[in-house]
Amino acid sequence: MAPDLPAELRAWRTHLLAELAFVDAKRSSEAALRAVPTTGLRAWVFRDRDTWRDFKACDSSVFGHLLSSVPGNRGRDDLMLTGLTQDWADLGPDLRNGECAQSVLTLTRGSLSTASLVACYERTVWMLNVQLPPEAGVQRARLALLFVSMDINVWNSSTHRHDVWRYFTRAANACALAQKRDLIMRAAHQSDFSEEFVTALILFVMEQWWAGINLAIGIGSLIEAQPGHTANDRLHHEE
Repeated sequence: MAPDLPAELRAWRTHLLAELAFVDAKRSSEAALRAVPTTGLRAWVFRDRDTWRDFKACDSSVFGHLLSSVPGNRGRDDLMLTGLTQDWADLGPDLRNGECAQSVLTLTRGSLSTASLVACYERTVWMLNVQLPPEAGVQRARLALLFVSMDINVWNSSTHRHDVWRYFTRAANACALAQKRDLIMRAAHQSDFSEEFVTALILFVMEQWWAGINLAIGIGSLIEAQPGHTANDRLHHEE
């Protein structure tokens, strides 16, 4: 029974309990997978992509994200995208460590072929593009979670969680593969959106997606999936 709290705090409490239950279930699932040795050659993927979408939406979001999402499948797609955008930089490390909800691997059905990765990248970018209609620059209803997805790129570029620019230099030529797909939404630059800073940041990061930079980072990250190596090409002796 919930304590006698204001309605907003009861909602926070309910969501927090749901998040904790989700994390507990995820940890149990991952613990079972840990029994299978990982060599960077195996991938665990969801059979049903809608189930994966809902799982990733839970895995990537917090209460504030949920409150900011639009109702229905569009909101779930936006919540999922906050995780999918991160998973491009996580591709190699996730493959090496047997991550059970790697978005790129799920969308490629476990394939790491160049064709599969480029097709998945194109799909990722167009899921982001649909939030940038030509007549408005950014859809107001979807602004908050689009900003979260974009901020992930800024965070990756400035932290040391992964050596993203080392990943990029290893596979910079892959940018050309994305650029051949003509992913850019030029009309999105014609923005009269009042939140100028937010719009500028979103379009700055989208330039990186359109140019294929995140595709190169994802492909370059696969060095992390190779036993005994890290992204800086030094031998790494596991304990």
